[in-house]
Amino acid sequence: MLLKKKKLLWVINISNALCLVFSFHHNTWNYGNKWSLSPFHSFWEFFTIWWCVWSSIILFIYSFKEITLMSKSAKKDKNGNWSLIMASASLTSIIGFTLMIGGKILSERGRESLLKNPLSWWTYSFTWHYFVFPLALFYFFKYSEEKKFNKKEILHLSILLPIT
Repeated sequence: MLLKKKKLLWVINISNALCLVFSFHHNTWNYGNKWSLSPFHSFWEFFTIWWCVWSSIILFIYSFKEITLMSKSAKKDKNGNWSLIMASASLTSIIGFTLMIGGKILSERGRESLLKNPLSWWTYSFTWHYFVFPLALFYFFKYSEEKKFNKKEILHLSILLPIT
C-alpha cells in the first residue's frame, strides 16, 4: 500500500510539474508583450495571478510532505490541514477552469479565442485541470487519514478560497 501511495504521488508531481512548465511557456512566450507591460513582469505574475498555479504549488508542498512522511516512517498521514487545503485548492481549480471554459463557449468572442489556442494549450490545460487535480482529490479521499473533513467542508472551503 505504501508503494502504491508513493507511486501515485510521483505521478501527480511529475504531471503537475509538466503542466506547470507548459503553462508558463504558453503564457509567457505566446502572449509576449502582455507580460512585459504588466507591473511585475511575467515570472512574478505567473506565480501570483493564476489559480491553477496556486493549486499546483499547494499540491507540490502537500505531496512532498506526504512522500517525506512516508520515507521517515510508516506513520499515518500527519499533513492535517494541508490535506484539506490541497483538496479544496484542487477542486477550486477544476471548478474555476470549467466555469471559464463554459463562459467562453457561451460567448461568440470567447469561442473564437478558444479556437485560436494551440493544441499544446488544450493538452496541458485539460491534463492539468481534469487529470492532475482530480487525481489529487482521489488521493485525498483514498489515503488521507483525516476523517474529520468531509466533502461538504471541502466544497465550502473551495467556494471561499478565491476570496480569502
